[in-house]
Amino acid sequence: MKLERLLRSPLLGAGLFFLMGAAMLLLYYQHLVPDWLRFIVAFGAVGLVFVWAVLALVHNRRHPERRIRLATFIPPEFREEDEGQQWINYRVTRRVYMLYYTAIPLLIGLIVVLPDGKAVAIGGLTFLGGLQQLLYWKGLRDWERS
Repeated sequence: MKLERLLRSPLLGAGLFFLMGAAMLLLYYQHLVPDWLRFIVAFGAVGLVFVWAVLALVHNRRHPERRIRLATFIPPEFREEDEGQQWINYRVTRRVYMLYYTAIPLLIGLIVVLPDGKAVAIGGLTFLGGLQQLLYWKGLRDWERS
């Protein structure tokens, strides 16, 4: 079950968000960034997805009753197994909504005001996506400790 816990971890999702955002920013600023750095970040993102997929296939073969879908449009946060997890999802979703309610108008203002709006958009969306995963991870961790 440790493999399943690792594969379903929101920290992995947050790490992937930040790696993808970094890769996009490096591609956007490719004239300022050395080629080897772009290659390392892009390879890291693709490598992380590949390793995750291989480990998910191994897990699915060992535990067919607790399969992990490789591609889905349903967020993993909605995988609720009991009332406690439903409560945690409610609380974390509420926090994320409050974060978005505040951050999205601020981000729109920064995109309009700052001269390099595209980079601000990439960085802001990366930050919001990664922070959402980190908030969910913290909520799960607090629930498991109590």
